[in-house]
Amino acid sequence: MLILVGLGVGVISALLGIGGGVLLVPFLPGLTGWNSHQVVAVTLIIILFNSFLNLWWYNKRRMVNWDVLAFWGPFAAMGSFAGSYLALRVEGKNIRMTLLVVLTIMILKFTSDYFKDPRDKKLFTSSNWSPLKGVFGGFVGLLSGFCGIGTGLVSTILFISRRWVLKDEVAPTGNGVMFFVSAASVLSFMLFGSVQSIDINFLMAAKLEIILLAASVFISSFYLRPFNPMISDNLRFICLLITLLSAFGYVLTELFL
Repeated sequence: MLILVGLGVGVISALLGIGGGVLLVPFLPGLTGWNSHQVVAVTLIIILFNSFLNLWWYNKRRMVNWDVLAFWGPFAAMGSFAGSYLALRVEGKNIRMTLLVVLTIMILKFTSDYFKDPRDKKLFTSSNWSPLKGVFGGFVGLLSGFCGIGTGLVSTILFISRRWVLKDEVAPTGNGVMFFVSAASVLSFMLFGSVQSIDINFLMAAKLEIILLAASVFISSFYLRPFNPMISDNLRFICLLITLLSAFGYVLTELFL
């Protein structure tokens, strides 16, 4: 099951530009017995290395929109560092409740934005940058650091629904944002994680699970990256919506059944 989940994470990361936290955070507690804080930490470690490899591969092919990433990434990273610090100081159930609320908002917002008049959707460039976009990027990072998902998913949804980047730049730029955010979150967990049993002893005990997850994520990402330009906007929308609904249903079941 860990290998299957890892393969799924690699697929959505390479083709859709989201990190995979939307799959890892809901499913890992039941598969591994880790608490919510440990799951978020492992998720961000895997996303960090996978997003770096994806970003490096896409950047070599000049598919990354650096106008967006240069602004969005650093703000999101600062928010993610703060979010990870906050996550270590709340109960795991509260993290999952936050995750449920976030998924609900994203499903509704993503669906409504997608069907807006295309004339209301403008390309994002450095020339139309505003502080508000930076603040929102920081909020997206805060969300990711707190509950383990959000940055890649929310950023990708905005890139698609608002058309802030070109179609072929969605996944490459989304992976860039995830790299900034996961790096900041992992740093936060390394500094403050011992309060929730996130330390070298936990990582050593969980090394087999982490290796299986990481290997399956890297392998599927490697083989599927070249297919990214073939994904149409409509197919991206359908895949992202199915991913959101699946995660929502799983978290809802975990909390209330």
